[in-house]
Amino acid sequence: MINIEDVKNARERIDEVTRGTHLLHSMTLSGENDVYLKIESLQRTGSFKIRGAFNKVASLTDEEKAKGTITASNGNHAQAVALASSLNGVKCKVCMSEKALMSRMEDARRHGADVIVVPGEIEDAVKEAKRLADEKGYIYIGRDEDDLVMAGNGTVGLEVIEQMPDLDAVVVPVGTGTLLAGIAVAVKAVKPDCKVYGVQATGASAMSRSFRKGEVVSIPHINTFASGIAVLEPSRSAFEVIKEKVDGIITVTEDEIASAMLALLEKQKILAEGAGAVTAAAVMFDKIPESGKKIACIISGGNVDINVLNRVIARGLMMNDRRTNITIQMDDKQGTLARACNIISECGGNILEVHHDRGESNIQLTSCYVTFELETKDATQARLLRETLEAEGYQLVRQ
Repeated sequence: MINIEDVKNARERIDEVTRGTHLLHSMTLSGENDVYLKIESLQRTGSFKIRGAFNKVASLTDEEKAKGTITASNGNHAQAVALASSLNGVKCKVCMSEKALMSRMEDARRHGADVIVVPGEIEDAVKEAKRLADEKGYIYIGRDEDDLVMAGNGTVGLEVIEQMPDLDAVVVPVGTGTLLAGIAVAVKAVKPDCKVYGVQATGASAMSRSFRKGEVVSIPHINTFASGIAVLEPSRSAFEVIKEKVDGIITVTEDEIASAMLALLEKQKILAEGAGAVTAAAVMFDKIPESGKKIACIISGGNVDINVLNRVIARGLMMNDRRTNITIQMDDKQGTLARACNIISECGGNILEVHHDRGESNIQLTSCYVTFELETKDATQARLLRETLEAEGYQLVRQ
């Protein structure tokens, strides 16, 4: 188990190559609690991962550095190990699943890595990286069972307590658990009464289940777009720290994560990936068991694929009733659609799309379904639209 001296040593090692990221007050998220954001998305490579990766690579002996490094990752860890290796003059290979985004592969190459594309899933890439490490003598750098990686990650905790000594709680994203474990070691050593909470996606809740059971639990499958925290089993070494030092593990849904990403982007001008936004989601939806406290949310990364971002924004707008779908059944005759459009306009809705469906078998031949995709201000306006349409004789189709 790592200790505070390991974290302090890591900070000395990584200080010249990492950024001391901002702690930003958030009026958007503050309510019952005073909320601050630790923006690790502004870190080099766009996530906290460079902290642990650089601490590990910089700790290698000259003989080990000469062998070169290898890792397996489809995302942030790949970039971090590639850059850390490059900065230390070490050759690096990264195994990535064939399903990894092309942009992620290019990012790893841009930071100096030789990318090896492996057929199958990320688990297959991990197996291939470990096989090559055994066969060729490369130094394998994993993202989970490594104390040096964990200690490097823990420097986030040292920074946040120094930036705000009177902090009451720190909220941290959880995947394998090395970030949460490292931060918990640092925070509890410097300020024992400060609470530390972890946040997972409901569809990838291996650490949450492990925490409740008191032992490492694997889950059969993953269902979340927050790929940075999507793991089937948590780190065993991280879990030993977490079960001793962490005050609770919270889960958030996909819709809650999407809403948090939208709020961070729109209100705070912060681009956070799904894994980075789970802490904001936990605060937004009142899942942190604190009131009247100063809370820091770790925004762990901002490397989000632009296509995913487009879908997330649409989902967040729907979740917040700022984009609303209303389906009505009406007589298929002249004037009825125009009148419905006028009602929507008078209520302040903006029509984005209109879709007719005349093929439903359970309605009369002279009727049709019409679906409106609308921009609305909030839930109150969306409800007004529905109520007004019904009051004017239009039959709403419940979906």
